[in-house]
Amino acid sequence: MFELGPRLVQAGLELLPRVFERLAAGDPGDPQGTAGASWAGMLGEDYAAIDWPQPARLIHNQVRAWNYAFDMGEVDGPIAELDGERVKVKRTSLTDPGDGSPAHETGDGQIWILETEEPKN
Repeated sequence: MFELGPRLVQAGLELLPRVFERLAAGDPGDPQGTAGASWAGMLGEDYAAIDWPQPARLIHNQVRAWNYAFDMGEVDGPIAELDGERVKVKRTSLTDPGDGSPAHETGDGQIWILETEEPKN
């Protein structure tokens, strides 16, 4: 079976001696070409609200994506209404963590809400 992770680690380790040589020599590196490049931008309003009929995995991935967004955009997310309260969902689990975290129904089962906070807007 093909495993990408170990191959990437090996390739990276093999490159390190040359990388350190270039750094020590003051080499500025190779500029990245702009042909075919694009900027995807920050997460937008179309991805800010949690849509509970979606599958749990998609909602879980949405929460994870917003955690990597670092609150750098003008839009806050992912936002959901839980128990009549508007909250920003910070962490979820696809399996019951066994700590009493509340579960919410999704399009294909439950997702557990591990952490929320008050939205910034």
